[in-house]
Amino acid sequence: MTGDRTLTTTTEWEPLVRGKETALEELVETFFLAKNDLSPRSVKDYRHYLGDFIRWANHPTLGEFTDRRAARYVAEYRSRSVWAAAYACRVLKSFASWLAESGYLIGPGGGSVLAFIKEPATPREGRQPLTDKEVEAMLHAIEGSPNDLRARDRALVLLLFSCGLRLNEARELRLEDVHIERQQSWIIVRGETSKGRATRRIRLDQLAASALHEYIEDWRPGPRSGAVFVTVRKRQAKGFTRFGFQTYAGRIRDRLEAAGIEGWTAHRLRHTWATWYHRASRESGTTLYDLQREGGWRDPTTLRRYTHDRPFEELQQMPTATSLMLRKRRVG
Repeated sequence: MTGDRTLTTTTEWEPLVRGKETALEELVETFFLAKNDLSPRSVKDYRHYLGDFIRWANHPTLGEFTDRRAARYVAEYRSRSVWAAAYACRVLKSFASWLAESGYLIGPGGGSVLAFIKEPATPREGRQPLTDKEVEAMLHAIEGSPNDLRARDRALVLLLFSCGLRLNEARELRLEDVHIERQQSWIIVRGETSKGRATRRIRLDQLAASALHEYIEDWRPGPRSGAVFVTVRKRQAKGFTRFGFQTYAGRIRDRLEAAGIEGWTAHRLRHTWATWYHRASRESGTTLYDLQREGGWRDPTTLRRYTHDRPFEELQQMPTATSLMLRKRRVG
């Protein structure tokens, strides 16, 4: 008919399939759209590990995402922390499984290219607190730090040791969250920065309060606002990125390992803080409920994984339940 618009093209429509030359990072956002059941916290962690792998592998293509390359990455991570390596491995395997299910990258057996990579085994007993001897070595090592960043290193280590903060909570701590007082100092951990999503206050002991005060007043560069811990980039003081702060903590770990403290991490200090909190409860009058509140655990069963046993030598210095009850009967 006159005036009709006729489709004259003979081109057939075909789905756009991303080939093996596609940059791997181009698929990350599509992955997160498909994984809409992940919690906001998991999304943040997955982004970190996927982004870290992509940077480590020098921005690989889809075809360069191999089990050999992923295994090397996990092995290098394992040298820093077996728990972090296990998590990184789970993230990569989840991503690879999605690539296979979506038809983007299928392994020789018809499944994930990382199907045969094993997640690093973590110790059954979990992270252990520092021993009393390791704590002494840590305190001695940070006092003897030779570089000009000593005040910042000392403030961070003592803050983690004194408050049991998660590493990212320390990174996101702001100057207005720190309250240094003559009688009792404390910090505020804001809910939006915490894994538990609840704002909480934590007491600071005098040693940590003094270290923070010295760093903030005498050594911290930049304006009197923003993140407590800053780094200088292009002559400007800025807060750390999540990856940058982990790298910074890794440098402290390397120095402390040279002092004889194997496997030092912020999370081991969280275990140490919780265990010392429990050990000191008789003298301080605090309870496990107080520990749960200051530590930011929602589930008391999780708390039990952090409060490790008292050293037997310490138990030997304490009266047994039998002797206490017999003494009570005699007095009565």
